[in-house]
Amino acid sequence: MKALPYPLGAWAIVDESYSVLYSHENWKMYNGLEFDENFMKSVAEQKARHAELFLSSSRRPRRLFLKCVSDVSESKKTPITLELDKARTEKVVSKKARFHGRPVNWKSWRQFNATADPKRRKQVYDDLVKKTPTIRPLIRAMFQQSWNIHKKYGLTPLRKLSGERKNSPSRTQGASSETRIRSQKTIQSCIAGLFA
Repeated sequence: MKALPYPLGAWAIVDESYSVLYSHENWKMYNGLEFDENFMKSVAEQKARHAELFLSSSRRPRRLFLKCVSDVSESKKTPITLELDKARTEKVVSKKARFHGRPVNWKSWRQFNATADPKRRKQVYDDLVKKTPTIRPLIRAMFQQSWNIHKKYGLTPLRKLSGERKNSPSRTQGASSETRIRSQKTIQSCIAGLFA
């Protein structure tokens, strides 16, 4: 492994800047505001390269290593995330109701939900859910991308914390570890259902 080209503190300041920029654009996207797709892709690429710089130099501290793996994963999923966002707006649309003059879609559902009566909400929600198979391939692609990145670094998205408590486990840690393993198996079987 090669050393970072500058001190870890300086690396952290740059990392935080990328995180803030990316999070801000992501927030605008999920809230239906105008956002710059090209800027978001560019920041994601830079954020991934920056995280990979740390990953090429160290695996310690462990939490920072895990954060960087997660950052690379999230950044590499950005093109799929943007495509999924478009699909939620254009393909998962209900013709049974309108909100502010437009058909309700997966993205405008929450605003519609806040103003509609319960019966109407159920009708529109059921209609939207029937159309979600159109976005299933994108969701699968996002999961697969995440698995691939984590695997590259010897992790899985579900078991990132394994190995952190190697020092003399107490009874409580043993119980929580057992619960975590059961939870992971449940989550893995749910994810496996997506790929069936």
